[in-house]
Amino acid sequence: MAAGAALITFDKVWKSYGQGEAKVHALAGVDLATKRGEFDAIMGPSG
Repeated sequence: MAAGAALITFDKVWKSYGQGEAKVHALAGVDLATKRGEFDAIMGPSG
């Protein structure tokens, strides 16, 4: 693996809960690239 290259990559990730008008999009089109040795966290209003 080249130095600085992404170890894990997510492109346009979506996660929804519920149905119809109660549907909540927890993630909407999220992109992420993590390199070796990095630590990333996704946090929202609920912690």
